[in-house]
Amino acid sequence: MNFDALNSPEKRWLAIDASRAQCAVGVLSGDGRWLAFTPCRGGALEGLREGVQAALGAAAMRIEEIDGFLYCEGPGSVLGLRLAAMMLRVWRTVPALAKKPVFAWRTLPFIARACGGAHSVVVTPARQGHGCVFQSPDIWEERPTAELVNLREKTCLFLPQRKQWENPPDFFKTVPDDLLEKHPRALLANGLLHPVETPDNFVMRQAQYRAWNAPALS
Repeated sequence: MNFDALNSPEKRWLAIDASRAQCAVGVLSGDGRWLAFTPCRGGALEGLREGVQAALGAAAMRIEEIDGFLYCEGPGSVLGLRLAAMMLRVWRTVPALAKKPVFAWRTLPFIARACGGAHSVVVTPARQGHGCVFQSPDIWEERPTAELVNLREKTCLFLPQRKQWENPPDFFKTVPDDLLEKHPRALLANGLLHPVETPDNFVMRQAQYRAWNAPALS
């Protein structure tokens, strides 16, 4: 299923971004205009559902009239991303919504397309001492924070998170909070949106677990 093949100017998409500390929900037309855009009050747990209701109300639409769903799968706030994915999975159990298509976008490629350019690098915290690094057009890696200084020659953007351990070098520019609101057409850029059957959050590095064996008692 290809987004461009399904999309047209008269389509109406419900877009959900819970990757940042302040979530946002909007109704996006198929030609890349916000018919409604609502920053959620509070965190995802408190504000996501209210934001959906407010955005639909501002667009004078019922959720059954939406042509499909767009959501950010991360990287970003794990709690927010999981709540948004869970909300979408629940909606898909409702008969009136079950056949609505769902497409996902990833935070860092969107940022690169919206304000970075062809040679941009976008970084967000991954874990202590490491950042999740995206380089256009499609290079992903987890890099030690101390090595970010080696990216000085590129256009470098930083997406802060609610919980982070280190700041990037001074030459990084912080991504503005209103990027999605100001650049809706960047969401529709070729190849950014991909179809999703079971909404979930993006994981760059799978967790590794080891069995713990209790020491023998002497």
